[in-house]
Amino acid sequence: SALVLKTIVELYKAAKAESSFTNENFETAYHSPITGELEFLVARILYHYSSVNGRGWKILLRRQVNKTAPDIRIEVRGKTIAVIEVKAKAGWIQPFFSAERYALDEAKFAEGGDLNPELLVQGVRKQLDKYRDAFGLSEDDVFMLLPTLALVHRKKSETDLGGYLKNFESNSGLPAENLILLSGNINLDLSYKIGDLEPTDGFERLLHGLDARTPEILKELEEVEAEELEETERGNKFDDQKDGRRLRANSREFMRRNFPELKEYLTRTSRRYDSHERDVYGDDWWFTFSLPKLKEKGQLILVCAEDDYNKDFKVLKVPYEYFEANVGSFDVSDTGLVTLYVKFDTLKDGRHSANMPFEQFALN
Repeated sequence: SALVLKTIVELYKAAKAESSFTNENFETAYHSPITGELEFLVARILYHYSSVNGRGWKILLRRQVNKTAPDIRIEVRGKTIAVIEVKAKAGWIQPFFSAERYALDEAKFAEGGDLNPELLVQGVRKQLDKYRDAFGLSEDDVFMLLPTLALVHRKKSETDLGGYLKNFESNSGLPAENLILLSGNINLDLSYKIGDLEPTDGFERLLHGLDARTPEILKELEEVEAEELEETERGNKFDDQKDGRRLRANSREFMRRNFPELKEYLTRTSRRYDSHERDVYGDDWWFTFSLPKLKEKGQLILVCAEDDYNKDFKVLKVPYEYFEANVGSFDVSDTGLVTLYVKFDTLKDGRHSANMPFEQFALN
């Protein structure tokens, strides 16, 4: 935390460099914001920590998924394990942290002022909730990083650090410790380096907490993937045929040529299960996938082999919301593993008696 605070001071100094160009013919009344540089700094620290310690984190900076672009998102083997909202300062959302400021703005709004503090608080809360919903996270997995309480704590403020943390917890729906405050000096303004830095252990706690959870997350992923593989291998392996052995369905080249824009989504491929091969086959395609993983990716791409030579495939693009709204109409295991038998002729699921249709999701 101390090193990050000192680096932020340097960032502010660099941002003010344009003031050196001031003369009788040139003046500037502001300096460039440092939020982007701070986000990059934090993201690179996370990246190097993971690299040095072999954690395998993928750090995504402002990358949009599911119409959501968190400041920093951390993945392990395709699963999002944390989102970090980064704020250089919190002056524009003071009511979110300060009950005193909320009350003052509420009184002004009642008298005809423009700022409704309740809408502001709800807007910030909605954004944090959106991260949880978009990536299937719990309240323990979403963080807000704030260097100091500059512009939140004012000269006449009576709230102490504990009060600000309590207000954050109440308004955000997150644990108080998920506010990663880098300095315990509530009067500190890093843009002017006024006061002692008084670094907290907030950033260290964030790193060590993510580090400690990673092995557990990897174990969970391995268990789900093993279950998926078992189901897939059961139906998508080589089968003895009179004229040889059937090729395993491989749609990679077909998708690369015809649907490259779909590569970011959860994709499952199935060969044909023709009834003339075996009595247990029902002229359908078989798929298994993890519902939590789909929630994170947003869209499920079902690639259905139309022949035995990996030349032609039917492609379906199914949104997570379809399964969420009809979860009782699909075969879903206790671990969230979904199994589908999509019929050749009707494109309906034959695994569950509800026979949910998929024809509306066909892309070709």
